[in-house]
Amino acid sequence: MEETFPVKQVGVKYKCDLCKNGEMRPTGKMKMHETHATFVHRCDNCESEIDLKEKYPLIRYEQI
Repeated sequence: MEETFPVKQVGVKYKCDLCKNGEMRPTGKMKMHETHATFVHRCDNCESEIDLKEKYPLIRYEQI
């Protein structure tokens, strides 16, 4: 049986681990691995790149 419950939306951004100032933005590139895919992100401040399992920024839902 379905049951409804209230939720709120929250935005999630990924701050750069290297410079601590910039925000990681998706480049549009993906890397395929045996068990999963990753999204290539680049810092909008220092331009460092990392692979993340989710594409940021994103929206998550939290139960109220």
